[in-house]
Amino acid sequence: MNIICGTLTKMNVSLHITDTLEGMGHSVRFFPTEQYREICSYSDKKLDKLGFHQGRERYLTHWRENFFNTIEEFQPDVILFLNAPNAVLHPENIKKIKHLFTPPFPKILCWLVDSIITREGEESLFPYYDHVYVFEKRDIPFLQEHCHITAEYCPVGYNAAYARLERGQDKDVDISFMGAPFRNRLHILEEVAAHAVSNGWRMAIYGPFYEDQYFWKKPLFQRKYPYITKYLTNGMVLPEAAAELYVRSKICLNIHLPAHKGVNPRTFEIMATGSFQLIDEREDYAGLVPERDMVIFRSTEELIEKISYYLAHEDERERIAAHGHAAVLGRYSMEASLNRILNCCSE
Repeated sequence: MNIICGTLTKMNVSLHITDTLEGMGHSVRFFPTEQYREICSYSDKKLDKLGFHQGRERYLTHWRENFFNTIEEFQPDVILFLNAPNAVLHPENIKKIKHLFTPPFPKILCWLVDSIITREGEESLFPYYDHVYVFEKRDIPFLQEHCHITAEYCPVGYNAAYARLERGQDKDVDISFMGAPFRNRLHILEEVAAHAVSNGWRMAIYGPFYEDQYFWKKPLFQRKYPYITKYLTNGMVLPEAAAELYVRSKICLNIHLPAHKGVNPRTFEIMATGSFQLIDEREDYAGLVPERDMVIFRSTEELIEKISYYLAHEDERERIAAHGHAAVLGRYSMEASLNRILNCCSE
């Protein structure tokens, strides 16, 4: 199939969407859906905030021209958006797509890889998709009530980079964390890092915790989170490097956003490497079994107790990691997720 994939550049890189689709034999064109303020200069961002929107208007006009030219030239069978592209497209733009074709029209799909509850303002686009998929099951009744559409559940699987590495490498990191610095994560990580200092645990924290291009951000962060700073490598991490860190770690921490009640993609990524993870308690585990496939914690105090326990009990760590690896391998891959989504196009 010919597929146009629209999403944020960093999301495409981290999830390997286009690479996976091409590996499945599809022809793919990628379209980044960044909003203007994510790609413009600092001065242009300030002007836009003050109400001078000429730069934004030029960006949107150019983006839409390129998008529709690509549709006419590429003749896609499927247009797949990861999260609603409301930063660059409006309902009338989505409706225009069908006017460029004679039947059969391309299928326009949306896969919510963040909860709609955290993404206000996207509801207007949903009636114009042919199918909507969600990774958070509680989004299904929300979309039914507020947008009057029927959505389907599809977990965000791990990409192949996480399943390539050999298990059994030396574990030179006691505790690792990979992710963005949301408030609940910062609170937990600062507590864990303080205990790492006092207990001599080898800890590694990776993620975009502050913006390096603004010189004042680093000292402000260091002052507020002195213990995290001791273990932090600041910046985005490619999946291949993330997989290597997981394999080297005795314990991988997985801390979700409060708004998310199911498991995130990192749950499957860590398990795909055959690594052990401690995960904050969830309402839904997508068929995985706590205490068999992973270990849960309900408070920072319980987390620190379990870190101490599992660092001292290697056999239990390895047994749980092996169960988790067997539970996700193949079943929760990105290829399996995309096959599930694209099956609608053959119906």
